[in-house]
Amino acid sequence: MRLWLAPLLVWDIIRFVVLLSTTALTSILIRPKGLTWFRNIAYYAVRLLTSSRAIPELRKTRQQTVDVYIPFVKQRGLPEQITHLEDGAKFVWLGSPKAENVILYFHGGAYLRSAGKAHFVIAQDLVDEAKKQNKSLAVALLQYGLVPQHRYPTQLRQAVTGLRYILDDLAVPLHKIIVAGDSAGGNLALGLLAHLKHPHPEIPAIKTQADEPPRRLNGVFLSSPWLSFSNESHSWKTNANKDILTSQVLAKATREFVDATAFDGYNEPFRADAQWWSDLPVDEIKVSFGSCEVFADDVREFAARLKVGNSRVESVEVEYEVHCQSLVDTTFTGRVEQSGELLRGWVSQALKK
Repeated sequence: MRLWLAPLLVWDIIRFVVLLSTTALTSILIRPKGLTWFRNIAYYAVRLLTSSRAIPELRKTRQQTVDVYIPFVKQRGLPEQITHLEDGAKFVWLGSPKAENVILYFHGGAYLRSAGKAHFVIAQDLVDEAKKQNKSLAVALLQYGLVPQHRYPTQLRQAVTGLRYILDDLAVPLHKIIVAGDSAGGNLALGLLAHLKHPHPEIPAIKTQADEPPRRLNGVFLSSPWLSFSNESHSWKTNANKDILTSQVLAKATREFVDATAFDGYNEPFRADAQWWSDLPVDEIKVSFGSCEVFADDVREFAARLKVGNSRVESVEVEYEVHCQSLVDTTFTGRVEQSGELLRGWVSQALKK
């Protein structure tokens, strides 16, 4: 540890303990509607930790998705399946890469963090549920480059490379592929959708609409997608003391992800209008978010925008849930909770096509 960081870290610890203790006491009587005492304290702790000055400076080495994946599969007695892709990306697999159906999953973390154990718990649950339906399913979770070492459009290029690998190398047809993502992963999923309709000028196109008949993805599932780099919406104000996200973290992530002069519809989906998002090459889109998250207004408006030019778009706003609630709950308990039923049920239905 750098010596100058020592007093900074001590001060952060003292501040954290004092503020958390104060909140714990006041929350006995006063707390946001719909949040239990425990959840209110836990979410406040997350906000405090992620807004700390010292913690980001201490990240000398960045944990990668494979560093979480390998212990997970070993603990579960599952095969370790890692595919090295072009552009420095990797797939980590749950389920066989030879499966008939594939979920291409993009994890969240503001492009700052790797996938967490909760991602793999949920992914393995989807594979297990598919087996109960006698369906062959694999989840290919993409390890993409993290900021600041890797900036936009690196992540989009890696996502396109991943989809091309599933299509060409594994010969899985587009209609057998589901794309899913949470938070920044939802941002990346939408960037990929945009690329399929409007090829990015710096990234090779994947033909879909030009084919006869046009090829379409089975579905896209977006969980609390990060849509806008602005924090000016009303829900940013009303939910700032309820959600787990902070403006400090997202501002830092935005600066490291992309230059302000390079904002576009691929990296900031909210920037593009309904016409840009019309006639997407996907059978159905499901958007899920919580009423207590700071993204609520952006997601609500963007889902309405998607519905203008796409026939099968469903938006689900879950009362009193925060950002990526299913991942939060799974992180706490180590298993898929009721908040994860939405994704599980939707995938089950999608596999029946």
